[in-house]
Amino acid sequence: KSIATDLKLYPFLVGSGGNEKNVLQSFMSLLHHENSDVSMSVLNVLVELLDVSLLDNDSRKNEKEEEEERISMGMLANALINGGKLEIDGGNSGGGLDLIVSNLGRLINNDNDDLLSIPSEEDVRGIDDVFTIMEYLMDLDTMGILQDAAESTIEVTAGGGTKKIKGCAYQPPAISILRDTTLLPWLLKYVSYSNSKVQQKGGSSLKLHASEILASLLQHEEATRLHAKNLSMLPPFSSPFLDDEDDNENEKKKRKKKKKRKTVVDGIEYLLQSIAPYRKKDPETEEECETLENIFDALAASLFSCSLNVQPFLDAQGIELMLRCLREKVHAGGGALRVLNYVLSGNSSNGVGNAVVIKKEEVEEENADNNDATMVSMRACEQFVDAGGLKVLFPLFMGRGSAVPNPAKCSDGGSALAAKAGERLRKLRENDNTNGDDHDDDNEKKKNKKGLSKRERRALQARKEWLHNVETNSIQIMYALTRHLDDSSAYDAKARLLVKFVESDCEKCDRLIELCLKYSEKMRLKEYRYYRSDEAEEAENAGIDVDLAALHAKLKGGGDVFHRVGAITAFAAVGSRRCHEHIIEQLTVRNSGISVIKESIAEFAGMLEEGNQKSQLEYYLNTI
Repeated sequence: KSIATDLKLYPFLVGSGGNEKNVLQSFMSLLHHENSDVSMSVLNVLVELLDVSLLDNDSRKNEKEEEEERISMGMLANALINGGKLEIDGGNSGGGLDLIVSNLGRLINNDNDDLLSIPSEEDVRGIDDVFTIMEYLMDLDTMGILQDAAESTIEVTAGGGTKKIKGCAYQPPAISILRDTTLLPWLLKYVSYSNSKVQQKGGSSLKLHASEILASLLQHEEATRLHAKNLSMLPPFSSPFLDDEDDNENEKKKRKKKKKRKTVVDGIEYLLQSIAPYRKKDPETEEECETLENIFDALAASLFSCSLNVQPFLDAQGIELMLRCLREKVHAGGGALRVLNYVLSGNSSNGVGNAVVIKKEEVEEENADNNDATMVSMRACEQFVDAGGLKVLFPLFMGRGSAVPNPAKCSDGGSALAAKAGERLRKLRENDNTNGDDHDDDNEKKKNKKGLSKRERRALQARKEWLHNVETNSIQIMYALTRHLDDSSAYDAKARLLVKFVESDCEKCDRLIELCLKYSEKMRLKEYRYYRSDEAEEAENAGIDVDLAALHAKLKGGGDVFHRVGAITAFAAVGSRRCHEHIIEQLTVRNSGISVIKESIAEFAGMLEEGNQKSQLEYYLNTI
C-alpha cells in the first residue's frame, strides 16, 4: 500500500533478479493460501495499486512524470494478467486473473442453490475486490494505458543504482477474462438470483457491481465473438476451493452428482431469468434500476456480437418475454425494445481486430458464423411477427404516448421531478407564445435554462432521451423487418407487415413522411453546424478529412435514422401501389417530393459494401 503513493516504483513489483520471484509473483502464490484472510489481503492490496484515480492529473507533475506513472501502472496490470511474469509463455497466459477469480469459490459457493453458506462481511468485501480489480483492468485498457505499456522499458533508480525493467506484451483483459477464467458463468448465475436470495448472498450493491462487470465484458465485441460466442453452452464455474477437504462427504456427493447432471451453463437462460421478474413491475430502487439496465446491455451485446446466441434466445422465448415487457408498459420495456432492435437487426460484421493473434481456424469458424447471421435474423423477424409483435410495434412507431413504456419512478426519466420540470417547461413556452417571442432554438434553450434548476434539467433530459430511444429503436426494428422478411418468410410475415402500411387510410405512410422530413432537417442542421464550428477548423489544421468528420456528425445527428426511414418508406411504396400514390401525394402537400426518399436510399446504399442489403436498397432506388 505504501508503494501506491509512488507509481514510479511499480516496476520493482514486476522486475526480479535471476531466478527469484518478484513481488507480484509472491502475491499470486498467496492468492491460494489456505488462510482466506491472507488472500483477501492480497486482493485488497491489488485494488489499492490498480486504482485508476491515482492517475488523475496533478498540477505539481510535469507531462513526463505523468506518462511514466501511466506506463508503470500499465506494466503492473499487464504483468498481473500474465500471472506475475513479464514473459508470455507460449503467447497465452492469463494465470493471474484465473487465480484471482478462483477465490470466488471460497467466498460464495455459487454452486449451492440452497444457500447453506451465507458470506460474511469480509467475504463480501473480498468479492467486491475481485470485481474492482477486473473493472480497473478494463478501465486501463479503455484508456489505452495497457497498449502504451506493452513492450515498454522503464529505467528506475533505487538504492543508489539504476535498473531497466521491460514490460510484457499486451493482452486485452476482457479477452483474457473470458478465455482464461470462468468468471462469466459465475456472474451470469449471480445476477439471476432473486432479490431475496441476493440479500443473503452479498446485497444489492454487489449484484449491481456484478452486472456492471458482466455488461463490460460482453460489450467487448471481439472478446464476445471469440470466447462467448454461445452463451447457452458455457463451462460451469470452477475453483479448487469448491473441493475443499473440510467439506463433509454428503456435500461432496451432492456436488459430484450436480457436475454430472449439469456440465454446461445456459447464460441466455440466466439473463432472461434476471429480466423476468420485471415483466410486470418496475424496479424499486436506483440500484435495482441500474442493475436491470446493465443486464439488458449484456443481453443486447451478446445477441449483436454473435449470431450463435440468437437461436437459444428464440428457443427460450426471449422475444415473447420482451413483448410482454412492452405490453405491460413497465420500465423493462425500454430495455426490451433495445434488445429486440439488436436481435432482429443482426450483425454480419466479420472483421477481426489486430490487437491479438487469432488462429486461422478461429477466423474460419467466425466467418462461418457470420454467413449464417442473415438466416438467423430472418427467423427472429418471423418469430417476432408470429408472436404478435406488429401489434406492439406499430403504436410505438406511430408515437402514441399510451403505448410508450414508462420509466421507473426511481430513475431520472420517470421521477416526479421530470414530470414537474416538463410542466414548468410547458408553461414557459406558453408564456413565450403569449408574449410573441421569437423561437430560435438557441434562444429557447437559454430561456429554458434560466427557468429550470440543474436537477430539473437533468431529469427532463433523461425523459427526453428515453422517448428518443423508444422512437429510434422502433424505427430500427421496423427497418430490420423490411430488410429480412421476404416472400418466402414463414407465417406470411412480409404480407402481414405490408398490409399494416395500407390499412387506416395509409396513416403509417403519413408517419413515415413526417419522420423522414424531421430527420432530414436534423441531420442537415448537424452537418451545417459542424462545418461552421471551431472543431472543423481544428480538424482541417490537423490534416483530418473534414468531409468525413462532417459525415460522422451528420449520421450521429439523425442521418442514420433518416436512411432507415427512407428504406422503410421505399418498402411500402414498392410493395403497394396505393402506398406509393399516397406517399407522393403527401410529399407534394408538404412541398417536397420523392427525391427526398431517393436521396436517403442512395446515400445509405453508397455507404454499404456489396451484399444483400445494398442490393435491396438499389432495387428500391430503381423501382420507386
